[in-house]
Amino acid sequence: MKHTKIIISTICFVTICASCSTAELTSNAGDVTQSTPTIYPTETPVQPTEIPTELPIEFPSGKFYNSSFDSYLIINDDGTWRLLEGTNRTFFTGLYQSEGEQVTFKEWSGYCSEFGDGIYRWSYVEGVLNLIIIKDACELRIARLTLPYTQQ
Repeated sequence: MKHTKIIISTICFVTICASCSTAELTSNAGDVTQSTPTIYPTETPVQPTEIPTELPIEFPSGKFYNSSFDSYLIINDDGTWRLLEGTNRTFFTGLYQSEGEQVTFKEWSGYCSEFGDGIYRWSYVEGVLNLIIIKDACELRIARLTLPYTQQ
């Protein structure tokens, strides 16, 4: 009988402790659920691709048109350039030299030949050539070259 009392006492003790622990866990579980933010699935992470450190830059050649002055800027692969206005009236002719995003226009003939070289930064996006002045003493050349020219 003595052993029976110990066994019953132990069972009661274990049962009481188990119910206490369950109550605490249930209470804590509710608290955790309320304070835990909802996590939504995200997109699959994109694996980085290798990007070249230096992209090749080449000044575009060809025939480019701007409607503001009905002008054509012709950039030849041999390093020569011309600006024609109206019905093929030559406005400027000369040589160009490009290095990176910079291009220098030298004139053989034309109004601006006495002003020296014109230096511009260029960009070519979706068939449009844009020139931004860096240094040029000829206002007429600036006015004509800083217009957007669409490749023909």
